[in-house]
Amino acid sequence: MKIAAVQLSGFPGDVRGNLDKIRTAAKAGAEASCRLLLFPEISDLGYDMPSIALGGRDWWPRVRDELSELARDHGLCLVCGVCLPGPDGLANALVAFGPDGGILAT
Repeated sequence: MKIAAVQLSGFPGDVRGNLDKIRTAAKAGAEASCRLLLFPEISDLGYDMPSIALGGRDWWPRVRDELSELARDHGLCLVCGVCLPGPDGLANALVAFGPDGGILAT
């Protein structure tokens, strides 16, 4: 099984730009026959501390749906560091998606 650890230089606060970088890396990984891609922590927000401090939860459904779609479209497992909303604010978390796009673990 081929596994790739992806190093990203995220755009602070630019969820769309960061998802585009993740999408590009997922495509490259799939083309290289990788079955598991690992992304760094806070890949979605790129260490935008003001956004993290505000506890914005509005981006999580979009991030979740796009990561799920990437895993499903490329038939690979994807583990990505994200800011996961919870009852006490945001948590620095990993979310694992299976090749069917389903969430395997958080």
